[in-house]
Amino acid sequence: MPLDTILAELKSERDRVDQAITALEGVLAGARTGRAAAPAVRRNRGRRKLAAALRERLSQAKKLWWAKKKATASKLETAQRRTFSAATRRKMAKAQKARWAKVRQQPAGKG
Repeated sequence: MPLDTILAELKSERDRVDQAITALEGVLAGARTGRAAAPAVRRNRGRRKLAAALRERLSQAKKLWWAKKKATASKLETAQRRTFSAATRRKMAKAQKARWAKVRQQPAGKG
């Protein structure tokens, strides 16, 4: 066998061994950090599909959640609502009319 052929085969063998060593070092580095080595190609799996029964159950749960939320909100609104007596509303209306009368008396360029 000619020496050139033997030398070429040894170099190719050396390259394969270097690649194997690099791959093993990557695996070991991932094991030390708690992560696996990064895959060469990542697959795009798309959106996860839910079974119809599970989708329906989630829908019903969300509807119930919104119903409770709206019921609680309406209770809070009625509890916090303030009502004025008829006399107080008359006073407020009178004060507002006085404010508007004052605005109307001012000349048209001033605000």
